[in-house]
This record gives sequence, structure tokens and C-alpha cells, in this order.
Amino acid sequence: MNEHTLKFQNPVFRDGLNVTVRDGTKWMDRVKAGDEIGIADVVSSEPWYRGRVRAIRTCCLGEVTLGELWIQHDPDCILPAGLRASLEALYGRKFSLLDPVTVIAFSVLGGSDD
Repeated sequence: MNEHTLKFQNPVFRDGLNVTVRDGTKWMDRVKAGDEIGIADVVSSEPWYRGRVRAIRTCCLGEVTLGELWIQHDPDCILPAGLRASLEALYGRKFSLLDPVTVIAFSVLGGSDD
């Protein structure tokens, strides 16, 4: 089992399936669908929750679908402009719609979608 922790600036999660969008493609080498992961905020050294990766893919930022945004864990990111603004604030740089990102669908264990 991979022992990786997703860290969140805004650790707000819905019951069932959640999506997070990460800069670049490094997460494709770290986790795969079915892996259990840690879930924490950006300042925690230990995970708060456990989660399960349900799906993972890479694409350009402009190819993140509205369906994926609809289940984005962060309510500020459910529209393309909000996602882009959040990524720019978090990573401290401008994002192009052609920049590679990784879309990770996951559920928080103990929720309704175990």
C-alpha cells in the first residue's frame, strides 16, 4: 500500500466522492485507484483522516470537466475561474489552461462511499 498524504489548504470535504486538482503530474507516480491515503491540512504533520483514491488522471487545466469541478472538495473551486484563482494563490504563479494538472477523485474513509 502506498503511504502518501494529500495536504489541503481548505480541508472541507463532502460525503461521498470528492475531487482535488494538483499542479503537474507527480501524483500519477505516487498513487493509483484503490490506494489508501492520508488527508491533512497544509500545516499538519500527521493525517487527520484516511481516504481512498477512486480515480486519477492527468490533463491540461482547461480539460478539467465541469463534472469533476462539481464534486471539487473546495466550494471556491466548483467553477473554472475559481479553480484557476485558487491554484494561482496556492502555488504562487500564473496558470495557463494548457498547464498539466492531476485530477484525483477520492472519498474520505468512514463516509458514505467507503
